[in-house]
Amino acid sequence: MSSEPKPRIVLIVADGPLMAGLPQQLAGRNAIHIPIASPPLPLAAIATTIVTGVSPIAHGIVTKSTVDSGTLEIRKVVVEDRHFQALWDGTNFRVKLINWPATEGDSKVTSYECRDEFEQAKSCLDADILGIVLPRPARDQHAPIEVQSTEKKLEEFLSELSLETNVLIVHRGTTGVATTTQAQHPMYASFLVNKCEYETNQNSFWELIGGATYVLAGVTCPAGVKMPSWSFISTIEIKGEKPFPLNSTIDEVDWPEVIRRLVESDKNSGIVLLTQRFTSLVFVSYKKQLWEDLEYNSACLVQLRGKPFEFWMLILALEQQGKSEELQVIVAQLQKLYPEGYLTSIALCLTQLDEDKCREHLLKVDISKLGVHYALGAFGRMCLKAGLEEQGIEAISLAMQKGVAQFPDRAKLAQYFYAKEQYKEALHVLGRVGLASGEISWQVLRLNILIELDDADAVIEQASKVLHQNPSHELALNAINKYT
Repeated sequence: MSSEPKPRIVLIVADGPLMAGLPQQLAGRNAIHIPIASPPLPLAAIATTIVTGVSPIAHGIVTKSTVDSGTLEIRKVVVEDRHFQALWDGTNFRVKLINWPATEGDSKVTSYECRDEFEQAKSCLDADILGIVLPRPARDQHAPIEVQSTEKKLEEFLSELSLETNVLIVHRGTTGVATTTQAQHPMYASFLVNKCEYETNQNSFWELIGGATYVLAGVTCPAGVKMPSWSFISTIEIKGEKPFPLNSTIDEVDWPEVIRRLVESDKNSGIVLLTQRFTSLVFVSYKKQLWEDLEYNSACLVQLRGKPFEFWMLILALEQQGKSEELQVIVAQLQKLYPEGYLTSIALCLTQLDEDKCREHLLKVDISKLGVHYALGAFGRMCLKAGLEEQGIEAISLAMQKGVAQFPDRAKLAQYFYAKEQYKEALHVLGRVGLASGEISWQVLRLNILIELDDADAVIEQASKVLHQNPSHELALNAINKYT
């Protein structure tokens, strides 16, 4: 392995597997593998997130192409489409990027487009920052022989780097024999960092990977970018306070108007592209419980396609924000288009004041045939409210199993178990609900459960959190006095 200085950091991004399993070493260097908790995202969204440190909702790049708001024609995304700075902005770094999205027009970047990425990269080792995206459809072919061949090329390239070069590799996980399916194996961020070791099974998210990328490149994270607390990151000293972002902007495109014109013009390719964009943004905003963003992005999807899933995500966003009038309008639209659907029956209960009619709607739903599992939690909450306890427990439990249970769903089921004096089950169902600041009723529910379980240390800690939001809260004050 060469010992002469080469890039500060090398970024390699693929949505398929690049290595068999999670090897402890790559090219003779210790490898740190961190699983990523994320909905499926296009490569352009992932690549831009790891060089900005903010989500696609903030930086605006989702797909490698977009619909031009003026001409309605499809074009490549360019640097002006990105609404947050990249880690090289404001530096004097030499940046060379291969197949990287949203870089056209960036004077700091030398861009290349090619199919033999690693060979091209070997001629770019004079850069401070070197980035490679591997976008070909062949990357989705997961045959062991192909993965092993890619891993060999990867290691050959990595062997060209100095030990001082930090490396980030984004890839899909595989089994030890290099087989994978897209649904079963998550994405990983694998780091090669000089003289550092770190192990974790805890999922991270793309924005934290972006924060780590700033630090490993020797750049101070701007405001809005979070630096992870991993030991191999926190030991690297970056001086200076966080600066304001250099070019943080908002998306000024009137997407509803663009979509209206696009649908009227019947430009199907543009409709498909924007559907991919807003579907990705719906999943991101849902995952992060950004209800205003979910409302906007799902409304765009309803405008583009109007399928039950899109209606439901819009309904969920409106419900979480307490927008009752808007909710009634959208539920009426859903009922008109899909009068016999299970989602319609669930949605009607959100606006139905008559408990008997609500119960009648709920009894029509067979959750084993419910195509949109994001509705399970709301269905479960309403069943518990209507006295359909067995159906409610089953639905919320299934939502938890599928990873789509929201905090209100968990809190409702935990409250049910608490009332039944099943305290351990109630605490299990709560998960992380009520741990952080937010809805104080959830924090109080957790405190009540911990008091019943007589967990002194946990009671004191939780009571302190409640008092931080409400210094005169009687239950929390009494708990502190009793357990201290």
